[in-house]
Amino acid sequence: PDSYAPISNFEGTLKGDVDGDRAIITVNINMPDALNVGLFGETGKCTIENLQVEGKILAKAYAGGIVGYSGDTTVINCVNNASVTSLNNSGTNSCIGGIIGYVNGNSVIKDCINFGRIESTLGRNTGGIVGYSTNSPSLVIENCENNGDIVAHDSNIGGIVGYMNLGLITKCRNNGTVTTVANKANAGGIAGAN
Repeated sequence: PDSYAPISNFEGTLKGDVDGDRAIITVNINMPDALNVGLFGETGKCTIENLQVEGKILAKAYAGGIVGYSGDTTVINCVNNASVTSLNNSGTNSCIGGIIGYVNGNSVIKDCINFGRIESTLGRNTGGIVGYSTNSPSLVIENCENNGDIVAHDSNIGGIVGYMNLGLITKCRNNGTVTTVANKANAGGIAGAN
């Protein structure tokens, strides 16, 4: 489609099985002044499985290929091929990721892959799988992989997660390039900061 409006306040279960394959959804989201942007803009208690996102996503902040802002959300076997770009020029939190931009609550992200380019023009917290996580002591990121280029112009940039204060990363791999131009940056192949 020429344009796509993110699904808001999703709760429940969505399984994208198509004959055992992931359901492929193409998005073109151009919302440079918006927060909570992705295939799902905002999620509560829900499970999302077997989706593949193609296209491009442009937002101000809290953006992800699958979910922009998540509560107690489980994402399993999802792939992001879309580019995700934050135009947050205020120097505050951009919180963008290949799968979820901002995790607030206890979530599970398992068997997910990002191939898209994830870029923040100025704001903090940029990651290949998750941009930013807070208030999430039971967050688990398991068996996930980033193959996309991660580019940020501020701090907290990582191949898997930009910033994560609680939770567990296990059996994850980053094959992408992590690049930052900020002198004060926290950057890492797996995590930028915790």
